[in-house]
Parts: sequence; C-alpha cells; structure tokens
Amino acid sequence: MKKFILMLFMMVAMAATVFAQPFLVCDNQDDVDAYIVQFEGMDPVETPAPLHYDLNGIDPGDYVVTVKAKNGVWVSEPSIPLEFTKPSLSPPILELKAD
Repeated sequence: MKKFILMLFMMVAMAATVFAQPFLVCDNQDDVDAYIVQFEGMDPVETPAPLHYDLNGIDPGDYVVTVKAKNGVWVSEPSIPLEFTKPSLSPPILELKAD
C-alpha cells in the first residue's frame, strides 16, 4: 500500500511539472477590473483581473515590465519596474568535430 501511495504521489508531482508555464502573477486586489502590462519597447496589453499573464509567448531574453491596475476608467500609476531574464528552454546546440 505504501508503494502505491508513493507511486501515485510521484505521478501527480511529475504531471504538475509538465504543465508548469512561466506566468506573471499578482495577488488578487479588490476593485480591480483589469491590469495593463507594459513591456519596455512593446505595446501595452490589457488583461482581466486577477493578473495571470502568460509569458510563454515572448522570446528568451532580458525584459523590464511594469503593470498598472485599472478600475473602470481609473488607472493607477505604473508599478516599480520588474527586470527579469527569460531563459532559453531549448537544448544547447553542440558541434561535433572529428580531427
């Protein structure tokens, strides 16, 4: 029975890592209808609250992002800039040479 429970736990843990994606998230805030996500050098994107923005669509590299909260027609000041690096998840390219 212990082996079965351990196997079940391992399967669930492995499945959870398979579906992990990079997301920009924020704690839920009262009276916020949407968020405006602004990457430096890109057009702003409006996303509904709560903030759960998928970073899978951006290329690997260095980024600076700010976020504004929106409530109806009112928009907050931008957040403190968040700097992050999205790494390349592809395997490295190896060159094999025969001497």
